[in-house]
Amino acid sequence: MMFCINCGKQVIEGYDYCMKCGNKIELKNKVINCQTNDNKLVRREKKSNFMCVSGFILGITCILFYWILPFLPIVAIISSSIGLSKINVESQKGRILGLIGLILGILFTIQVLIKLFLGVGL
Repeated sequence: MMFCINCGKQVIEGYDYCMKCGNKIELKNKVINCQTNDNKLVRREKKSNFMCVSGFILGITCILFYWILPFLPIVAIISSSIGLSKINVESQKGRILGLIGLILGILFTIQVLIKLFLGVGL
């Protein structure tokens, strides 16, 4: 969906000029999730996926606290997995953070399991 930068009216794809105000339409950047406000175009910033970001933070926290809270890597895996499954490529950021959180969660879960099975204290 495209909107005129001058008047804010929705523009039909393929048209070179706005039918309301006659402004020339230029396709420099694809506008995502835009809406009009007082006949001006308002661009919304791409939102980050909260679950991916929280998975990343939990994954980083595992580096310091996995031996105190052995369930923390599992929570990082779950959070990152949920975030990655719900991410929308065009409207959300955070895919890389989610992947890092998932990888860290898996690595520290393996480390906790190895220590538990070998009988070594956490």
